Amino acid sequence: MHSPFVRALYLHQLRDLYAAQRHLVRALPQLIRASTDLSLRRRLTLHLEQTKGQLVRLERIFEALDQGKGSQTNQSMAELIRQGETASAYLDVNVRDLALIAAVQQFEHYELAGYRAALTSALLLQEEDAALLLDASLQEASATDDQLIVLSTSTARKALHGSDAW
Repeated sequence: MHSPFVRALYLHQLRDLYAAQRHLVRALPQLIRASTDLSLRRRLTLHLEQTKGQLVRLERIFEALDQGKGSQTNQSMAELIRQGETASAYLDVNVRDLALIAAVQQFEHYELAGYRAALTSALLLQEEDAALLLDASLQEASATDDQLIVLSTSTARKALHGSDAW
């Protein structure tokens, strides 16, 4: 018998992730438009598609649990996105792209923490199918973060050598 408190926590974690991913799906197109580096645009476009897939995975988990997705908003992700949207104010395109990368890295770190927590809860509750879906999303988020680190380094070099806008 599993603790009803762990199950309640698990559902809260899933709903939090779902709300966060929905915020991100709405915000990423604006960030894509604000970016100027082709590699960054491609990475953000791929991230948007992956995020949509992660939403589908979460929906499958909710269906399997016979639970609703909830109507909660995710204030933390909303605030991160709001901060990220300010990146488009930089006039120097390299600095703007660097600021966009930093913002998306913050989104990724939020996702990584959320997916790790939900995966742990799924494993505790012996929800193997859900654990596989959550792990797939965790792996995507981790790979995105790794790729953003590489992009950040090259974009930082461009910003340092081509800009006094800091």
